[in-house]
Amino acid sequence: MTATLELRKQGIKATDTTATYSYLLKSDDDNEIFPETNARTAALDLLPDPTSFPFASMSLDLLVDEPVVWLVEVNYGTPGGSPVPSTDGDIDFSFDIGTETRHITRSLGNIGSYKRDDAPGGDVPYDFDDYINVQDDGSVAGADILIPTAQFTLNVNFVGVISEAYQLKVKNAVTKTNSTIFRGRDIGEVLFLGATGSTRFSGGSPSQSNIQLRFAERQNQDDAAIDGFTGSTIEIRGWDLAWQYTVNEEFAGPPKSIKPKPKGFLVELIYEQTDLNELLVLT
Repeated sequence: MTATLELRKQGIKATDTTATYSYLLKSDDDNEIFPETNARTAALDLLPDPTSFPFASMSLDLLVDEPVVWLVEVNYGTPGGSPVPSTDGDIDFSFDIGTETRHITRSLGNIGSYKRDDAPGGDVPYDFDDYINVQDDGSVAGADILIPTAQFTLNVNFVGVISEAYQLKVKNAVTKTNSTIFRGRDIGEVLFLGATGSTRFSGGSPSQSNIQLRFAERQNQDDAAIDGFTGSTIEIRGWDLAWQYTVNEEFAGPPKSIKPKPKGFLVELIYEQTDLNELLVLT
C-alpha cells in the first residue's frame, strides 16, 4: 500500500513550546480499503521532521468516506517546555522593532478626489483604482512610506571554541528563511541576517566564546485580501515577493487618460529555506 500525506493550508499552529501540524492522508489507490490501523502506520512512515520539538502525539479522524481521506493531527513539544533546542551555552534574547522605507504604487484606498474649478469633465472625480501618482502615459510614480520592521538577536555564551564546522554552518544559512518552526515563528517568517562570534583565550586555551545570531521576521499571510482577486486564496509567506501584473488601459474620463489595470497577482520565492534551529546546536 502506498499513500500520500499532504500538509493542509494553514495547517500549522505553534507557540514557543509546542507545534501542531494538520495533514490530509489518502491512499494512492482510490479503490483500496484504508482502515485506521493502516492509515496510522502510513502516517508515521510518511511524517517529515518539521520541528525541533519532540514528538508528543498523533490523532486520526475520518474526513471523507469514499475515497477515504484521513485528517491527521500531529502534536510536538510539551506545554511549558524549553522553547529552543538544548545547547551547550546560555542564550540571551533581545529585539528591535522599528520602521523602514518602502516604495509603494498603490494605497489601501482613496479617501478623497478633488478637481480644480477649471478642470475638464465637470464634477466627476478622478479615479485611478488607488494607484498613486499616475502619470499622463499611464505609468505609476508611487510614493515612499514607512512600514514596521522587527528584528531579534540571540546572544549565546558557552565554554569552548567556535569550530570551523559551525562557522561554515552559519555561512551557509545566511539569507535563508526557516523551514521549520523557529522560536514559535511559523515556517517562512524568519530570515537569518548573519552572526558575529568571538572566543576568549586564557593560558593558551579557549575559556569563553560568544555568538550573536541576528534575525528579521515578517508575518505570513495565509489568506491575503487583494482587491479583484476574491475568487483565489492567496498565500504569501513572510519573505516571499508579491507583485501585480498590470496593463495600461484607456480611461474614458473625464478627462480621457490612461491608467494601469491589474490583471494578475504573483508570489515569488526569493530566499532558500533551511532549519535555523541548527544554528543553536553549537557544533
